Amino acid sequence: MAKLSRSKKDFILYKIKQDNFSGQTLIYGVKLDQAVLYISSPLEALDATTEILRTQLIYITAIALLLGFVIAFFMSKKLANPITKITHTAAKLAKGDYSVEFEQGHYSEIDELSHTLNYTAGELKKVEALRRELIANISHDLRTPLTMIKGYTEMIEEVSANDPEKRTQHLSIIKEETTRLENLVGEILQLSLLQSGNETIQPENLNLSETTKAVLSRFTLLLEHEGYVVESRIEHDLYVFADKLKIEQVLYNLIGNAIKHSGEKKELAIRLLDQNSVVRFEVRDSGLGIAPEDLPFIWDRYYKSKEKSRSKISSGIGLSIVKNILLLHGAAFGVENAVLGGSLFWFELKK
Repeated sequence: MAKLSRSKKDFILYKIKQDNFSGQTLIYGVKLDQAVLYISSPLEALDATTEILRTQLIYITAIALLLGFVIAFFMSKKLANPITKITHTAAKLAKGDYSVEFEQGHYSEIDELSHTLNYTAGELKKVEALRRELIANISHDLRTPLTMIKGYTEMIEEVSANDPEKRTQHLSIIKEETTRLENLVGEILQLSLLQSGNETIQPENLNLSETTKAVLSRFTLLLEHEGYVVESRIEHDLYVFADKLKIEQVLYNLIGNAIKHSGEKKELAIRLLDQNSVVRFEVRDSGLGIAPEDLPFIWDRYYKSKEKSRSKISSGIGLSIVKNILLLHGAAFGVENAVLGGSLFWFELKK
């Protein structure tokens, strides 16, 4: 018999080996007042239980690891599949297929990425549509004067070579179409320069009242000849800090645009008003106005409204030039359908 431990005098712990058992027995005894209470337990059963628990722990650990790998595999597949699809779709987008649609996944981050890429694809699709429309518009605008120049040149050679009056008339048309072609190319180059960020302004203390009157006077012959009615209210001596040449071009383009789209009424209203810290310019035409869906895009380069009255004239460059010049000046500007009909273009320059 081996005594394992002893404490105070109230209990005794023994581990004994008995001949009639194959293993050892653990005895725990407590001394009472007139008796001794003890409990015995074979150690072999405890060892067997421990071995079973150890074996089960190994199995459970192995099964848990296996389940962890399986779950991780399927979760990674679930996460990777939408990313793989997005990658394949992005490859199509990179090749110029702007009709693709990015699928959403099972996570908010992937959904946000898909939304962003779908928005990008939509914007690229718009850019591609504008590019194609640009090519069509510019081709048309360039072809028309070139065709007329070629045609009247042939007429001079074949018909009016010996007729001074007809020859002068034909040469005059050729000169007009050449000027038109020159102006169109100049507008394209100017717009490219403005949008490249290389264009600068030379601001000065500018009398916008006199500048507006001077620009409006350049349309006098056209307005009188075509029977336009112009209502103007230009307050005197309104000064702003701006580039004179570029603001003249803004005024010229806006007034010219209003003339082109005044419709059958042929009415224009021009305002130059003092509004405390800014000077506001307004020009209203008497046309059919602009479709609400076109208003956000009317300043875009080469954009043409779907309204027939606004699409048959102009290459869509003039308003974009206006926008970029006003942006260089830090000016507020906009367009809206006027209450009295037609469209109203405006801008505000600081004094």
